[in-house]
Amino acid sequence: MDRSGRLIAVVYSEARNVNRWLVERGHAWEYDRYSNDSALSRLEREARRRNRGLWTAAEPVPPWEWRRRSSVRLENDRDCSHFSKRAEAQRFYERHKPGDPHRLDGNGDGAACESLP
Repeated sequence: MDRSGRLIAVVYSEARNVNRWLVERGHAWEYDRYSNDSALSRLEREARRRNRGLWTAAEPVPPWEWRRRSSVRLENDRDCSHFSKRAEAQRFYERHKPGDPHRLDGNGDGAACESLP
């Protein structure tokens, strides 16, 4: 288990080591913090060198970085359950225009969280 409680495992399909297969093809990163498979480092270097899979991107984002960025975005996200009064939700909605990035206006009429008192 990693520090967030996610299972760390070696996955096999029949006799194939799926972890190695994914890294070799550039479909996964080696998470060296938890890996004790030296072949994964070599396979990732080779996938990078040959621009396979995710390595074709100019700046691929590692999963641990994506999760960190996503958690920051989610912490700042709001929905109608975060407000007790419609006026409070409306003020928040107005501050975050243009558009409705928090999806507070379900029917697009410019009024946020109409189900609130």
